[in-house]
Amino acid sequence: MRKEFLLFSVTFFIICPNLKAEWEVGIFLGKASTSKSDLKIVQPSRKNDLLFQDIEFKDKSFSTPLYYGIRGAYFFNSYPNFGLEAEFIHAKIHSNASQMVFVSGIRKDEPIDSAIRLGDIVQGFSMTHGFNFLFLNLVGRYRFDKVKVCGRLGLGPLIPHTESVIDNIKREQYEIHFPAYQLALGSEIDFWKGVCLLLEYKYTYVEVKDAKIAYGHAEMKGRTRHLVFGLTTRF
Repeated sequence: MRKEFLLFSVTFFIICPNLKAEWEVGIFLGKASTSKSDLKIVQPSRKNDLLFQDIEFKDKSFSTPLYYGIRGAYFFNSYPNFGLEAEFIHAKIHSNASQMVFVSGIRKDEPIDSAIRLGDIVQGFSMTHGFNFLFLNLVGRYRFDKVKVCGRLGLGPLIPHTESVIDNIKREQYEIHFPAYQLALGSEIDFWKGVCLLLEYKYTYVEVKDAKIAYGHAEMKGRTRHLVFGLTTRF
């Protein structure tokens, strides 16, 4: 958590100059759902080149560590409805080793093309500490009385902690994959003395092309829907 917060803070103060204008910070919890994705496993020295179709991932957003996010925005004096924002999102994905999947390719130098239990080869493929995004967002907002409608377009890296167990050999590490994209739409409702209630829907997309596993790499696509709620304040 310390490393994640430090990375967020450095990014935030680099992109936002120290000028007199409106600043806004927010914190939120939420629920994420990552769509099924093909998972490619390549291990040249073991003569494995496998494609697992439609792997299902669980999010476990409300189990420790929780899904959470923090962000800080700077809104310009000349254009008060537009701003720049740094945002860190901690989500998670977990594979289910008991699910039945279709696999094709080369397994130990022999062709394979059949339905198997995922855990027969991949006992685990997860990003639990986590499936982390660090976005630089363009923010637009419009106020209706006590309610602000806000939209976000974001670009930045995915910083996952990839945990894999392939053929019972475990490997885990932090990585960086770029680019990841975000599209978000939400509302902020005036609550008390500059504090607002936040509700927002997000869609994020990233292609993981070189996740390190034992003796090779893995590839997958992360298409994730997020519903978040929290608090923001401005100063």
